[in-house]
Amino acid sequence: MINNKNTITVLKMLFLCSISMFITSCGGSGSDGSEDTNDWHLVWTDEFDGSSLNSSKWSFNQGNGYWTDDGWGNGELQYYTGFQKNLSVSGGTLKITAINEDYKGFNYTSARINTQNKFAQTQGKFEARIKLPVGQGYWPAFWLLPQNSPYGEWPASGEIDILESKGSRPSWTSASLHFGSATDRRYITYSKDDLSSPISEFHTYTLVWESEAMYWYVDDQLYAWETFWFSKTNDGKYQPFPAPFDNPFYIILNLAIGGSFDGNPDATTQFPQTMEVDYVRVYEMRQTKSAGE
Repeated sequence: MINNKNTITVLKMLFLCSISMFITSCGGSGSDGSEDTNDWHLVWTDEFDGSSLNSSKWSFNQGNGYWTDDGWGNGELQYYTGFQKNLSVSGGTLKITAINEDYKGFNYTSARINTQNKFAQTQGKFEARIKLPVGQGYWPAFWLLPQNSPYGEWPASGEIDILESKGSRPSWTSASLHFGSATDRRYITYSKDDLSSPISEFHTYTLVWESEAMYWYVDDQLYAWETFWFSKTNDGKYQPFPAPFDNPFYIILNLAIGGSFDGNPDATTQFPQTMEVDYVRVYEMRQTKSAGE
């Protein structure tokens, strides 16, 4: 057993560096997302080059919850709309804007979009280049949910958060996994609190999802990885690993206000502010051909 704290820290740093160098060597895409590099193959992208949201790729979630106005289960304060003032595409970026206004009994409006039933993938590399609003109560996210729910209701079928930031902490970002069962909810959160520049500037947020491991990056720097998770049905039966992360997941982008993550806005919070997305890209690993093919 190694019990020297400095030795453990050095070994962990070396492991992170070696893993980061290995995965980064697998490559990415050209600056416009049009090229494949090394082992990664670009399979889906939105570069937001048009003048409106591409409805063949994205759908809106509207309201304040799935079934009732419950703040999406988190006490969120916004009402998601499909209005252009809350979501627009121009100048090569997607813009999700939160506004302090009265609407349908709520004090804030914003937007949330997803690729459910339009694009979903199991494993691969998911990344987006995003800049985020700063201020108490802002809760932007880039995340994944299962296309179907083969293991039961949340979180038995899983959730993968690639990016969640707190507007009150401009140099901080996080990611997380949700798993377990509806009666045994588990989650693991990973954070990075030393970004080289504030979240209000563009950063690239990346997930590399393998069959038995996940890796999270900011600007190509590995800051977290995980190999532990599980899923079980409500009657307590465990599902074979790597369940629940062995099924297709779809993409979500949203800008929430208030709730359990960063608390509610206060007198210092400025509105309106915008979450701006330069691109979203998804890759899969190229298949290695066997001898003779």
